[in-house]
Amino acid sequence: MNDTDAVKPPHNSPDTEPYGNESPAQPFPKQAFLAMMLEPRATLSAVLASDTPRKGFVFLLVVIVLASGLETLFSGDMAEASSPELFGFGFGLLVAAPIALGFMYLSAWLTRLVGRLFGGEGELGDMVTGMVWAQVPALISLGLSILLFALFGTELITNPDAITEGGTLKGLLAVGIGLLQIVFAVWGLVLSVAALSVTLNISLWRSVGVHLVIILFFILLAVAVVMMMDDPSVLWS
Repeated sequence: MNDTDAVKPPHNSPDTEPYGNESPAQPFPKQAFLAMMLEPRATLSAVLASDTPRKGFVFLLVVIVLASGLETLFSGDMAEASSPELFGFGFGLLVAAPIALGFMYLSAWLTRLVGRLFGGEGELGDMVTGMVWAQVPALISLGLSILLFALFGTELITNPDAITEGGTLKGLLAVGIGLLQIVFAVWGLVLSVAALSVTLNISLWRSVGVHLVIILFFILLAVAVVMMMDDPSVLWS
């Protein structure tokens, strides 16, 4: 795709020139969750241009937190957790949404800095809205996690070997659910690229470039942190 394929900025973007006879905001798109899965750029543009651009925002944010929390809970890593640790995990889920929102704004700020190197510009609010809507596949992942719990019950939490000990049929179903969750997680990355192209008003290829730079930055940051933890003297060398 050529760089000229960048979508138009939302009506509330600073890149949009003001004019006297501004048309009224568009209605919120119908079946927006499904439409975002299939036509992400057009759907997100319609969401941002609507009179209620934050409609469904809190709901999706909570779904993202719950989907991530249940995947952690059902992974078997907390099978040996004590009651206080489980209580702390539950309390963490309660405060995770506002914390996640804060990190999204921080990430959007960093992403906008990188995006400017690729000729992009956008509002932080629109970028965070795009980040949340790009995770629409979390709705399906949450449903799959609930299905997994329905198959194995509380043993999924208390027994790390619940899936292998659950029988052939349940095991195959669990593998299938796991593969589907991976597929939808990858699709979430694809939607993230599409969403960023809308909120920064750049082409898809430039959006891919922004994502790669951000990923490289965090990899280098993680390596630096690990090196400092192993040998704090590297700070002064």
